[in-house]
Amino acid sequence: MIRRLSILFAAPIILVLCLLMEQAFAADAAMSAEETDPINAGQMMPEGNLYNPDGSAVSVSDLYSEKPVVLVYYRGDWCRYCNQHLRNLKNIEDELVDLGYQLIAVSADKPEILSRTKQEAELPYRLVSDSSMDMAKNLGIAFKVSDET
Repeated sequence: MIRRLSILFAAPIILVLCLLMEQAFAADAAMSAEETDPINAGQMMPEGNLYNPDGSAVSVSDLYSEKPVVLVYYRGDWCRYCNQHLRNLKNIEDELVDLGYQLIAVSADKPEILSRTKQEAELPYRLVSDSSMDMAKNLGIAFKVSDET
């Protein structure tokens, strides 16, 4: 009986927390892709952390302090179109390196998923995680996906 009451009291609290989290995300993210407001080419990247496949944090400034970065955001390991795009990027990676750039791909995947993606697609370039979507929000590219999607 006590356990049943605990569940009954916990359910509304969990529901409220979920709604608050959704509102917090929506407050920082555009309501649609058309409403995003990305930073412009040549603007400084906002500071923040991304995460390597081993879970270690890497600051954005550390990433581009080595060389200029071509930063590609992709939806995640689950997106077959994104995976094909990542494979296609292998074709230009050598040229980018020759021009003095480094190619880095970022997704909302958890860090531990990145190793699998990199291995399965045989990617020579670096993958990092923005699973909190904080950097995407700071870049102005985060948006809320509609219920239909």
